Amino acid sequence: MLVDKDKPISESEPTAPANDSREQPPPYPTDSPNTFGDSSGTTKMNNYWLYSSQHKITGTYIIDPSLPGSSLKECDPDYRMPYSSDHKKFLPEKHTPNVFFVTKQCPISLNLSVESGSKGQDVESSKVHMLVRSREGDVNVNLTSIQENHHVCLELSTRNGQTILFLPPTFDGFIHICNGRAPVEILSECAKHTRIVYGSDEASLIRFSPSNGSDSPLAVTEQDLQSSSLDHCLLGGSRGRIVIGISGMDHYEPPVAKTGLQKIFGA
Repeated sequence: MLVDKDKPISESEPTAPANDSREQPPPYPTDSPNTFGDSSGTTKMNNYWLYSSQHKITGTYIIDPSLPGSSLKECDPDYRMPYSSDHKKFLPEKHTPNVFFVTKQCPISLNLSVESGSKGQDVESSKVHMLVRSREGDVNVNLTSIQENHHVCLELSTRNGQTILFLPPTFDGFIHICNGRAPVEILSECAKHTRIVYGSDEASLIRFSPSNGSDSPLAVTEQDLQSSSLDHCLLGGSRGRIVIGISGMDHYEPPVAKTGLQKIFGA
């Protein structure tokens, strides 16, 4: 399903999990000498921030809200959620994210999952907030899994790059897209689980259901948009394409740019 609209490093040392054998391949190759992040394996973390101005950010991370981590109170207040005021109906009060990854000029490519080491958390404390933002680069996020009885609020944004997001099939909640002139593509398997609540030239609200998109309630209340028992994904982009799929089920191949001769002869 295609919707086309007119054309600083971490303060804390994360704790590595023991014997995590889950297969979580990165969505895109990330070999580069100019890279921040942990590309050697899976890292477990909470209250963690990673900022880079001129380097790409990559890695595979498990966000564990039960970990104490380090305090983010001294971080730049610009990196509170929601970062964009377009999403304030979902988060009327600013939240400090459990993790955030921010770069100015370069791309971000992440595998993320939510897994708590504590079994006694209540619903309110099990909402995990994640912020991923690049001013000019592409943002690629593969959210592979969300532990049962936990929920996420994931905010992705880039001004000029493209956004490629894969959600786990258990995601249950809303996707809010503020895309400006950026085309939006919902991949085939993901489209089976989604229903458009409303859409305009610059913003759309989509309900994602683990079972079937048509089974989700037709009526949406303000309480639903702010519910701690539902997942929320907040996407923002001005020019680059926004692609949404299901992790492990959908596949996306970026279009190959044609040369001048290929455009002329149709090759």
